[in-house]
Amino acid sequence: MVVTVRLFAGAQAALACNQVTIMLPVGGTVGELLQRLRQEFPALASWPGCRIAVNQRFAHDAMLLDGSEEVAFIPPVSGG
Repeated sequence: MVVTVRLFAGAQAALACNQVTIMLPVGGTVGELLQRLRQEFPALASWPGCRIAVNQRFAHDAMLLDGSEEVAFIPPVSGG
């Protein structure tokens, strides 16, 4: 299945785009998606603490995906 992942903040700047597509097997999980993102885009691998949001809610690694969700890669942010 194809999963489209929206990018924000430093991730968007690092890859010079606002979204990427990742191929996952049917029944793929958020954890597998995060691993694949880091493999295919090494610039994302160096950031600890990144999260995946599915349908605007932070998702746990075991959550199953079907490809129809809105998925976002959220790098760590700080504010002041």
